[in-house]
Formats: sequence, C-alpha cells, structure tokens
Amino acid sequence: LHKELIAYSQKIVTGEKKFKPLKKEELSTLKVNIYLVKNLVDLEFENEKSLLAQLKPNEGVYIEKEFQSAVFLPYVWEDISNKAEFLSCLCDEAGIRKDSWRQPGIKIKVFNIDEIF
Repeated sequence: LHKELIAYSQKIVTGEKKFKPLKKEELSTLKVNIYLVKNLVDLEFENEKSLLAQLKPNEGVYIEKEFQSAVFLPYVWEDISNKAEFLSCLCDEAGIRKDSWRQPGIKIKVFNIDEIF
C-alpha cells in the first residue's frame, strides 16, 4: 500500500494538468492527508429528485460514466453546499458534461471517511 501511495502522490504532484508542477523548494511545505474510505454505497435513483434527496452533505461522492470518474471528499461540501451544483462540479472534475448526473448511465456512490493522518 505504501508503494502505491508514493507512486500515486508522485503522479499527482508532477503530472496533474490542473495543478502547476511542484518546485523542489515547495516539497518541505507539503502536507499529506490520508483517508480511509468506508461504507461505500451505490445509489439507486429513478430521477433527479430522488438522487438529490439521497445526498447528504457529510458524505463523499464518487461519480462514474463509462471510463470517466471523479470523487469529492466530504469537506468539498463546505465550498459547494448546493446539491445540484455539487454534482455538476463533480461531473466537470470527471471530464464529462456538467449535466451528466441528470442523464441515464451515470453511476453514483456515496461514502464516509476516516482520516488516518
């Protein structure tokens, strides 16, 4: 697990296009938080209203459509409290249309987290 964590962290800080690459002098100021995902639950919904009714601002949300996916940890609700806007931003993060959460074929899961450190 620790090898995967290191590899993934390196990928994020050097290859994530939405962030500027870290400079060597910035490394000493980095803080790494590790969370344990628990209680991952597939949401079943028939329409937009039933989906929004199931979302809780204290849960993380994972979204997937075909081969695109993204996740928001529970703390993202502090910045985006509107449920529809939250899902639209999550779709954007996944690289899919912002209204994809309203369309058939979308998979949404919710979860809780424990902060390990």
